[in-house]
Amino acid sequence: MASLTEIVRAEVHWYASNGEGLNVRLFPIFDDEHHNYAVIIVDHPAPKSYEGTAEVVVMARIFGNKVIIEADYTDKPLYKRLMERHDVPRDRIILAYVGEPTEEYFSPLPLPDYNYEKLTDDEPAKTEQPTGD
Repeated sequence: MASLTEIVRAEVHWYASNGEGLNVRLFPIFDDEHHNYAVIIVDHPAPKSYEGTAEVVVMARIFGNKVIIEADYTDKPLYKRLMERHDVPRDRIILAYVGEPTEEYFSPLPLPDYNYEKLTDDEPAKTEQPTGD
């Protein structure tokens, strides 16, 4: 029997399908270390006025024995797929995107230890920030 993490990972990946849609690309974004799973969407081909935006299609995370669905902008909700296809009980699913409480399931992610002084050992980091013009 598959673990809850394996089930959620596979179901979230299903939303990325083959990675392409009508004028869009879908990318699965998986963080197995922290149990965060998402699919993002970007326009393709990018419009000439493209500003580099991406949008979340669906995002879920595992905390203990709970599935916390942070976002779901699909016509086939993830929670229904989990319940119908894998018999995940509704009381193990938290729909954060509709306001169900998640405070007791908060797990801050550790921030990476970046070296902002250099991008590589050979190339100094660029320190200019965009001006927003």
